[in-house]
Amino acid sequence: MVVMTDTPSHSRSREFVAGWQVLLAATLGISMATTAIPFYSMGVFIAPLEQAKGWSRGDIAMAATVFGFSLPLSILTLGWMINRFGVRLSATFGHCMLGLSYLGLSQVGDNVYMFWGLYVFAALAAVGASPITYTRAIIQMFNHHRGLAIGIAMSGTGIGAAIAPPLLENVIRNYGWQAGYQTLALILFVIAGIVYLLFKGTAFADHRIVSNETEKAIAEKPQDRRALALLFLICLAIFAISLSINGYIVHLVPMLSSAGLTSQDAAGLAAYIGIAVILGRLVTGFFLDRFSTGLVGFAIFAASAVGIYLLSTTGTAAPLVPILLIGFTVGAEVDIVAYLVSKLFRQEYYARNFSWVYCAFMMGAGLSPLIAGKIYDQHGDYGVFFLLSIVLLICVSLAFLTLHIMQKRLTTRLA
Repeated sequence: MVVMTDTPSHSRSREFVAGWQVLLAATLGISMATTAIPFYSMGVFIAPLEQAKGWSRGDIAMAATVFGFSLPLSILTLGWMINRFGVRLSATFGHCMLGLSYLGLSQVGDNVYMFWGLYVFAALAAVGASPITYTRAIIQMFNHHRGLAIGIAMSGTGIGAAIAPPLLENVIRNYGWQAGYQTLALILFVIAGIVYLLFKGTAFADHRIVSNETEKAIAEKPQDRRALALLFLICLAIFAISLSINGYIVHLVPMLSSAGLTSQDAAGLAAYIGIAVILGRLVTGFFLDRFSTGLVGFAIFAASAVGIYLLSTTGTAAPLVPILLIGFTVGAEVDIVAYLVSKLFRQEYYARNFSWVYCAFMMGAGLSPLIAGKIYDQHGDYGVFFLLSIVLLICVSLAFLTLHIMQKRLTTRLA
């Protein structure tokens, strides 16, 4: 049985040997996480649903918005859930509920409100299958190589992003959009079983992570104003990043299709986002263990602004480089803030603090596809969305540069 504390006694070289089971479970679970696969998979359903239901792109993208705004309601209870029931039960239940949601979507009728309602149900019922759940296990298991471990686990989103678009496009093309949703449901049920088995034998994953006394202390001793102010700024930054980037995850396939590519070619290019996400996770984790978070964030978000500018100017002429830069940023964004929160605040506050940060992330992720869809519906192209993304990412990159300059003053954790 593997039992870890916040200050592991084993050596640096043995962290991955002792923690491989947790790391593998987290990587597979995050590949089909509640906060990832609904966005990565939605793009390939837009055109088929447009044709089958007569809904506009804005109507379909609204599902991502109601999902993104409903998820924070349940995320705010996730810290309590993880501490109370453990990682294993929280994650397994979440994947099963998300699978049931996709089964429901495969049978949805022409009522768009029912379509949106099933995404709301997924957000509220499947919250346990969240990166917050899995990164809580990672920070419990890893200390010296925490940045890299978070990067490896979060690369699971890249696996989902690389496999889902071409797989689902092929299923939908041959068997229809209903079969696409049923395929997602089957994969989620399989993942739930694998995660359940891999976490078996890890005591902290099966049981409460904090004691009754610690839970009471967390409730009775709130963080001071300095900590709350810093947490608010982190939330603001991740909201801006998510608002800038996540619309491309949902709209990339129809964006490239509208520019002249076939749906098959567009889905194939979208799969490169998944590859870039994996690279973003791993490279970011490696550098976070060696350089300041502010400097890493500045470099990545500035590069993303360049990528979006290239996509807006080159279109389908040379889309691969901007797609890779955007995917790299998708792979880095949550890792950077997860690492930042784990280092700046006490670990007993991690689940609660990161829940607030993830709420801000999901609000941006929910708004971004809607804004992109409405811009397209009104103007017939995505030009205004390109401009909005570039401006926000420049502002965020400058904020991280400022953090790098000030980071020496933040060497101690905030209570």
